[in-house]
Amino acid sequence: MKRKKRKELEIDLLNSTILKPIFFILIYGITSYFVINSFAKYLFLKKQTKILETQLEQLKQENKKLEEEIYLLQTDTDTIEYYIRKELNYKKPKEKVLIIK
Repeated sequence: MKRKKRKELEIDLLNSTILKPIFFILIYGITSYFVINSFAKYLFLKKQTKILETQLEQLKQENKKLEEEIYLLQTDTDTIEYYIRKELNYKKPKEKVLIIK
């Protein structure tokens, strides 16, 4: 008889009006924590993706400019002469170079 009452008491505790709301609040809280945390990570990663896409676009533009410069240095003698004069301070015969500091 005592065992029967004990089991009935356990069942009554589980079905009680106090434990059900506590259980649901606990489950709701845990679920909310994970959802909010996941959403925050999603927003962070979305922002990072946008930043990286912008950097990628800038690098593509810079790469295109460098490829054009390489092409000109390989094919155009005027461009080669310009860089030699600018970077190495070369001059043509009988030409005077004035360096101002």
